Amino acid sequence: MLGSLTQLDWTIICAYLAGIMGFAIWLSRGQNSREDYYVGARRVGPWPVALSIMATQCSTNSILGAPAFVAFAAGGGLVWLQYELALPLAMIFLILFVMPLFRHLKLVSIYEYLELRFDLRTRLALSGLFLFIRAFATAVTVYSIALVIDLITGVGFFWSVMLLGTFTVVYDIFGGIRGVIYSDEQRFK
Repeated sequence: MLGSLTQLDWTIICAYLAGIMGFAIWLSRGQNSREDYYVGARRVGPWPVALSIMATQCSTNSILGAPAFVAFAAGGGLVWLQYELALPLAMIFLILFVMPLFRHLKLVSIYEYLELRFDLRTRLALSGLFLFIRAFATAVTVYSIALVIDLITGVGFFWSVMLLGTFTVVYDIFGGIRGVIYSDEQRFK
């Protein structure tokens, strides 16, 4: 029955969370600079980065939401399906052509490139717009995952959000980009 986990279930969940936090803390020991934290000292191979990009793009919301949108939403249908089917091709293009350019130029983000190409105002405007839009997308993701956590554990929606947020933020702060990449990569193994 959902919401009534056994002692073994809780032990496994706690061991997993402790393990992932320990891994993040272990990764933090090697972070001595901005470059270490944001780009993994540029020592992370292309395959882990590619798998992390795929894992990020193919989130639970995408896998569950896209078919429903294609089948049931007004404005969905084959037009939206074409977009979803073209997405892997766009990702392959980005991985093969854009990521090597960023690596060669030693950039941290697309916004740094926009500043080089245009100016600081363009960088700030587009990065601010991105953060504004991502706030809404992240809210939907946190909401949907918290519903599942609450359903499975029975801890309540508020505490599900707090647990998810706390572990995610602390793990990302300690682990940096390598922590995110390596945990995403494990989804494919």
